[in-house]
Amino acid sequence: MARTKRKNQQRDGGVGDGIDEVKLPKKAKYRQRAHSNPLVDAHFDIPLNPDHMNWQQEFPELYAEAVARGTPPPQVDFVDVGCGFGGLTVGLAQAYPDKLVCGMEIRQKVSEYVKERVLALRKKEPGKFRNATCIRTNTMKHITNYFKKGSLEKMFFLFPDPHFKEKNHRRRIIQRTLLAEYAYLMKPGGILYTITDVEDLGVWMREKLEAHPLFEKVPEAELEGDEAARLLEEGTEEGQKEYQVEKWIHSSLTERDGRLKMVNDENILQTEEHEGRNNHSEPQCPPLSEAMIETEVKAKLHAAEQAFERRLGVMETKLSQDLIEERSLREAAEKSLREGKELQEKHVAEAAEEKQNAVSAAVQELEQKLEKEQMLNIKLKKQIESMKTAWEAEKEAFEAEVDQEVLSAKTEADTLLASERATVQRLRGEAAVLKQRYEDQLVTAKFAESNAQQLSQQGKKLRTQVEGLVKDLAGVKSELAARESAFEDKESMVRELTDRERALEMKCVALVDAREAANKQTAEEKSKASNLAQQVESLRGEYKSAQKTLKAAELAASSRKQRELAARKETAAQKEIVERLKRKLKTISGAIAEAGALIQQPAELKNAVVNLYHTYATDLHCSDQENSCGEESAATEKRDHQQVVESLKARIHRLQRQIQNQRDSNLAEARRAVSENGFLMKEIEVLEQKLEKCQKE
Repeated sequence: MARTKRKNQQRDGGVGDGIDEVKLPKKAKYRQRAHSNPLVDAHFDIPLNPDHMNWQQEFPELYAEAVARGTPPPQVDFVDVGCGFGGLTVGLAQAYPDKLVCGMEIRQKVSEYVKERVLALRKKEPGKFRNATCIRTNTMKHITNYFKKGSLEKMFFLFPDPHFKEKNHRRRIIQRTLLAEYAYLMKPGGILYTITDVEDLGVWMREKLEAHPLFEKVPEAELEGDEAARLLEEGTEEGQKEYQVEKWIHSSLTERDGRLKMVNDENILQTEEHEGRNNHSEPQCPPLSEAMIETEVKAKLHAAEQAFERRLGVMETKLSQDLIEERSLREAAEKSLREGKELQEKHVAEAAEEKQNAVSAAVQELEQKLEKEQMLNIKLKKQIESMKTAWEAEKEAFEAEVDQEVLSAKTEADTLLASERATVQRLRGEAAVLKQRYEDQLVTAKFAESNAQQLSQQGKKLRTQVEGLVKDLAGVKSELAARESAFEDKESMVRELTDRERALEMKCVALVDAREAANKQTAEEKSKASNLAQQVESLRGEYKSAQKTLKAAELAASSRKQRELAARKETAAQKEIVERLKRKLKTISGAIAEAGALIQQPAELKNAVVNLYHTYATDLHCSDQENSCGEESAATEKRDHQQVVESLKARIHRLQRQIQNQRDSNLAEARRAVSENGFLMKEIEVLEQKLEKCQKE
């Protein structure tokens, strides 16, 4: 890509057949920035007006031929504004050999390239390209200094600088005021061509040209046979570049409709002043010194004195001319008087008198004129004196202002010197402080260096210690992991024990409820037994009262039968109570079996539950045996049953206390393990921090 670019930069440009082989100057030697500010006051060799332009220097052969033929010299017909590297200028010179083509370019190196190119083509092909030239100038400011009114046939504006920023739009070559100048220079019916590949600039130029009253748009049909329009596509360096890169060429060709024709009405042709040409801001001057101010003031005073002297010289010359006229008038009057006297002597008295009257009238007129002139002289003298006094007053005021400015400048200079001295003193103080800080920092640096050496030694020791600590830390971490696993196992055991304890408590509550229900039933049975006993006693009393009347045998038989019936009833009630107790025993034994199955740790609880179960079973067995004995063991059975329930309750409470104690011990051990774990974690964090510090050091 770079090689192709260099080849394109070094390639010889040209138009027409047989010109591509010409060795033109290399563009690489004439490279310059693509943009130039037209509002800058650069130095150019500019003619005062078109009559002072030396076109013979640009077209020597054509002017020599015109002189030889005795014909007037030719004039420039085509102007290529911003000709660049001269592609279109050379193409127009070849396509229109009888027309003079002038390219105008603001860049120095580019204009030199075009001149060298035209000279090389003239040498290569004598008789051709004599009608082409290039001038370095600022077209926006000085185009009217080169061409006369109504002298140009065509003007070309090809790919002008777009100046994208809004503040730079005043630098664009197509402006309302500039269009008025272009119209002033062009012939009626002259054509202005524009082409661009920037849409914004194309819209701008079209709007400006359409809004101007001296231009109108050319129909598209008239562009087809226009040789100049064809050269816009083929003969320009920019157009060739667009074709080479294969982009924007078609969209740029659509801007050819920007070619506009002048209106053939010369009566409305008006020139307009440039607006905004010199609107660019002037650079701000640096502050002047006292000597510069004095020199400037002296220069201003000298200029003012010279101006006043010039004005006085003009007035003195005017007065001298008036005096000369007065003298001439007096001489003429004296001469006429002498002539009158001579005529009076020679001619008749009447003629002399008439002549004398005319002369006297003329003398009176001259005297009146002299009086008027004297009055004017007096007025002029008074004006001169007033001007002198005004000038002296202005001079004094100006000198006072100058003195005031000098004084203010001196005060400002003194304040600046004082501030600079203060800043110098402050900087010196800061420098001393910085020097002291630097010395302190040197001392601290040396101390830090010694400390660093000590720290490096300590760091080596600490590294060995850290390595040992790392090993210890690994062991502690492994031990901690083991303890954490054991602690987790213990926590799971504690959770299981708490769950079992809760289940056992629930079942103990159920046992207590059952015991209370049994006590209620026992109390009911006792009340029923007491009622039966009362009934039996009443029956016995009745039987005794009746026994007195009946026989002894019948009394004995009836009493035995009644006792047997009562005993049978009591035994039946006791059996029902025993059955109820057996059912309760089954529920209690199931609960105890579940508790024994759940409570495996510790073994003492299990043994206690088993002993409790066996004791309660033996008690129940004994109670069954006693129940089988009959009526006499019912009371003892109830009493024993109550004792068994009480002992069972006491043992259940004892089991609860043992379970609570075991749980408390497990919780204490777990808390101790947690505290040990936290202490170990703190030690591990401290060791890790020490290790990081050692690694940083």
